[in-house]
Amino acid sequence: MPKQKMTADERRDYILSLLLNSEEPLSGRQIADKVGVSRQVIVGDMALLKAKMNRYLQRVKDISI
Repeated sequence: MPKQKMTADERRDYILSLLLNSEEPLSGRQIADKVGVSRQVIVGDMALLKAKMNRYLQRVKDISI
């Protein structure tokens, strides 16, 4: 668990890093324990990360080569 309190953006970046570097799926509870927040905060963060990734993927699709 991080020692310092993170901003929401820092927390989401950390969550994304945990997910990308994990060799196994992580539960919301596991992530919450690592980050030091409630599972419900993680649920909200995951929804925001998913929306952000969907926007990014749409931009990639819109690029014509």
